[in-house]
Amino acid sequence: MQRQRSPGREIRGLRFEFYAILCVIVAIALLAIPAGVPLRNPTTGSLIGASPFKDSLIVLILVTGLAHGRGATTFTALPQGMAAITKTFSGVGRPHLFLFPVISLFLAHFNYSTLRRSPRSIWLTQSSS
Repeated sequence: MQRQRSPGREIRGLRFEFYAILCVIVAIALLAIPAGVPLRNPTTGSLIGASPFKDSLIVLILVTGLAHGRGATTFTALPQGMAAITKTFSGVGRPHLFLFPVISLFLAHFNYSTLRRSPRSIWLTQSSS
């Protein structure tokens, strides 16, 4: 049975979520914008491409969700939050679990093959030899 949510709790949850978003964005900005910080690519120094910056964005989603749950008193303890996450991922189901290895095999074969090259790059490689 669903617990009745009061508008006051929801507003409090949204306020907690807003503050959490601000804190996470400031933290990510401090760790990404200046040169030589941990969220930049260590070799190129760029944010886009193979950098830890993209992986840090999942923290934004996780922290804001937990902050909203805590503010709206939906989650009062860590086990309740973990139970909600488990319930979400349990809905993935068996067909998706079967498709993940198939997709990864397809991507591995595609990267191994010459299909990933554009026709122009193939033409340039053949004409230079």
